[in-house]
Amino acid sequence: MTVLCSNVNTENPGNVGNRADRLTEQECHINEHCVDFTLSNAVPFAICVPERKLLAWTNGNRNREFCSGTIELSEDDDGGQVTIGLTTYATNGLPIQVFGMVGKVNDVQVGKVSNRHNYSQIIDYKAHDLVRFCFTPGISNPNDETFANEADALGYIAILSQIEKVAHGAQVTEVTDIETVISQN
Repeated sequence: MTVLCSNVNTENPGNVGNRADRLTEQECHINEHCVDFTLSNAVPFAICVPERKLLAWTNGNRNREFCSGTIELSEDDDGGQVTIGLTTYATNGLPIQVFGMVGKVNDVQVGKVSNRHNYSQIIDYKAHDLVRFCFTPGISNPNDETFANEADALGYIAILSQIEKVAHGAQVTEVTDIETVISQN
C-alpha cells in the first residue's frame, strides 16, 4: 500500500510557520511507513522509513501499556542530538489516536503525551543509550475495560541534523541517517 506522508501540522494545519520550511509530501512505498518527528524549534516533520529500521509492535486488542524492544545507534556513532518518534496506526493503515505514549531512554521516561497518534522528542543521545517506546491504547468497550482497538506502533530514532537536511529540501531516496541496532525483546 502506498500512503502519503505529509508534514502538515495537525494541531494547526493553516499555520505554515509551524511546518518545516516548505510543505513536503512523499509517497511511502511497500515496506516503508510514515513516522512523525519533531525538529528544532518544535517543527513537526514526517518521513517514510524502511520497515527494517523500525521498532514495530502491537497491543493485540488488549488495554494495558505495551512497550517496544530497544533501539540504539550503531557502535560507530558517538551520539549527539537525536529525534525520537512513535506513530500508531489502526489495522487499516490509518493513524489511530491512543490514550498515552511514552518515550524512555535507558528505562527513564523522557516524555509523555496523551490522546494522540504520534509522539516525538529531541534528546541528547550518548553512545549505547537504549531507547524504548510505550503506548496505552485506551478502552474501546465500556463494558470490558480489558478490550481495546488494535493498534500497530512504529518507533524510530534519527540524528537530528540529518533529518533536518531532509526537511529543508535535501533529496534522498532512502533514510540513510543512521544504522540502528534493534532489539525486539
